[in-house]
Amino acid sequence: PIERTKLLICMPADHAELGTRTLLDVVKRTYQEAGVLSFWRGNLRNVVRFVPTTAINFTLKESLARALSRKHSKPSVLANFISGGTAGFLTISVMYPLDCARTLLANDVRLKSGRQYNGVFDCVKKNASKGFGPGGLYHNFSS
Repeated sequence: PIERTKLLICMPADHAELGTRTLLDVVKRTYQEAGVLSFWRGNLRNVVRFVPTTAINFTLKESLARALSRKHSKPSVLANFISGGTAGFLTISVMYPLDCARTLLANDVRLKSGRQYNGVFDCVKKNASKGFGPGGLYHNFSS
């Protein structure tokens, strides 16, 4: 419910509301318009996103730390720092398209014309085919 509320605050249906709504405003409006179960909409996507993100990050960090340290010794602070930063960057690079899809799907329900996407894979496919190809999945990645 917290992730859903956060997304609704950050991505209002009406851009004129951006930055003017409070947490309480969003909670009240969401409850009135869609009911209490709407706070859990997309929660499975958050769980499915979190588990591989954490697994990839920890695995890469430990593997890189071992590769940067001497045999049979504990990784140095510098090795941990470099491996942690590199693992974080690689994890974000891999998971970025799914994070974008999660944000788009969370806001898709509020379109007046109906839903634009039929699920995560449909969302990723449509965004990759908007003339950018697979690189379209990383649109705005640097910002």
